[in-house]
Amino acid sequence: MRCIKLLPLLIVFALATAVAADPLTGVWDVRGWEPGHRATAEPDYVGQARLAQRGEGYYFSGQMDGESYAGVGLFDPASGVFSVMFEAEGGKARGATALKLQPDGALRGRWVYFHDRQGKLGVEIWTRVQP
Repeated sequence: MRCIKLLPLLIVFALATAVAADPLTGVWDVRGWEPGHRATAEPDYVGQARLAQRGEGYYFSGQMDGESYAGVGLFDPASGVFSVMFEAEGGKARGATALKLQPDGALRGRWVYFHDRQGKLGVEIWTRVQP
């Protein structure tokens, strides 16, 4: 009888531990620099990103300087790299981002627009604010 009463608690604990172990799911503050701009200067834009695990992949949604973005991504735990394909609302901009998970838990990386024929790269730094 005692085991039956503990079972719901064990299930809740297991689910909470699984969610906490995911290094990506949650809300992130984003600072970004347009292609050609140095990441040591003030950011060109700021915003927030939300990541939700969907099976083995991730769904991305974000707001950057008044623009809404959505996309899908994948995480390679061996390399610590999170890659995401994104699109602005209405298809105004599309691109790809690759971010490396840092020892402090932040994500830092580069991004590129599909329509940029020169392939210039921007920079982003994501800081997790809510798991």
